[in-house]
Amino acid sequence: MSGKNIFDQHLEVQDKSLFKDKDVLRIGYTPSVIFHRDKEINHLASMLSDALRGQTPSNIFICGKPGTGKTATTKYIGSQLLNKKDQLNRSLSHNVNSLLLPQILQESVEINDRNNGTFDNINSNPTSAYEQYSTFLNRIFNTGDFLGHDLKRSISTNVEFIYLNCKHVDTKYRVLTQITNSLSSESNEPLPPTGLTTDMVIEQMIKHLEEFRGVVIIVLDEVDNLIKKSGDNTLHILSRMNEELELSSTSLVCISNDANVLGNVHAAVLSSLALDINVFKPYNAEQLRDILSFRAAKAFNRSVCPESVINLCSAFAARDNGDARRALSLLMVAGEIAEKSGYRALMEKHVRKAQDKIETDSVQELVSSLPIHCKMTLASILMQHELGNRITTGSVYESYNQICRSKGISNLTKRRVSDFISELGSVGLIDASLISHGAYGRTRQIKLAACDETIRDTFHKDEELNGIIDNNMRSALSKNIFGRNHQTRLL
Repeated sequence: MSGKNIFDQHLEVQDKSLFKDKDVLRIGYTPSVIFHRDKEINHLASMLSDALRGQTPSNIFICGKPGTGKTATTKYIGSQLLNKKDQLNRSLSHNVNSLLLPQILQESVEINDRNNGTFDNINSNPTSAYEQYSTFLNRIFNTGDFLGHDLKRSISTNVEFIYLNCKHVDTKYRVLTQITNSLSSESNEPLPPTGLTTDMVIEQMIKHLEEFRGVVIIVLDEVDNLIKKSGDNTLHILSRMNEELELSSTSLVCISNDANVLGNVHAAVLSSLALDINVFKPYNAEQLRDILSFRAAKAFNRSVCPESVINLCSAFAARDNGDARRALSLLMVAGEIAEKSGYRALMEKHVRKAQDKIETDSVQELVSSLPIHCKMTLASILMQHELGNRITTGSVYESYNQICRSKGISNLTKRRVSDFISELGSVGLIDASLISHGAYGRTRQIKLAACDETIRDTFHKDEELNGIIDNNMRSALSKNIFGRNHQTRLL
């Protein structure tokens, strides 16, 4: 093997790359400009502006389909909020220096002279000025918080913005410790990832919040993951937090792709939250084109991403529920395909190849992430599809039971499997529609919406379900229990 480093060839390729900054097209990137969300931005900013006045904003719920700008908009508003806080504090600091501090110093010196004490110099930090003056007066008059925390808030705006993604931070303990650790100072040890009781964590969180002395905005993105895994107890704790606080306050911003997730929250918790609901509508093709044009100008070198490519990406994404993330991923993958193929610019054929690749990858990722019983429900539908049967809830449930027996797993109820069918429909893996048969009742007719070969390949790579479809199909055919003439069961 030559002495050449294995990364040399890749760096040489990057030197000739079509990309200027690929990160601009990634999901986690927060753009400096948010397109076609002015109405939503202004409404949310008007609500959160209370924090800059030292007041507690209302709790907020943001919902909408994936890729409608919920997270990007919220992070953008959070960034603007913190920038404005810093700007106000700089202005307040100047005003205190020029107006308030001389008055404080004069009054302090006069009191100091009368009491033959010694007063330390006040520095230019307004919060420190408050602390020194208040401490001095407390020492003389023993009056506790002589000026009161309201004055401290009036001369120093204290706002924090804490963002948590509940896809990763999905338990009560993790959420509460993350909030607490986000407020930790150098003098406080961060809470451990495990080992404390909930009461101990809440006690520390209240302590840190009170020491902060300000308004804390807590964002729970993809909150449906938290609710589905841990219930609504975390929301209940956070919704009542302000009842425990005197010197600080909190406000919640909950974000979800599922507008119906609040149906899983108890009425008492919803009442405490008093959420202001904001719905983000999908982008259309023209709006997606504006978003892509702005990002493409930053992501690619000049003249490598023609308008026709942006138009095609926008059209594909508009067809797929107006998902801006899908459009950005499509453009990035198309650029990667063009680059690896040695092209000096993107072409429409690269977009079409990227569409096929993303479709396959997204289905594989989605199927792999399903819970085991949901996977077995999907496997049952795939079996029925490949056997050529008319697929209904009843026939799927029989296949599901067969798979459970073959795996030695206890089966769930037909009602639960019906719920799995609904979930598979909501994520786009199947189409399930109710068909009325008049006096004979209704049945749900089910069809695969995703590529059957992709689903089958994913199951083949799955350690839990490898070979399950082939084995059970052979068993079904040998027993002739799922043939084409199998009687349809009605719901």
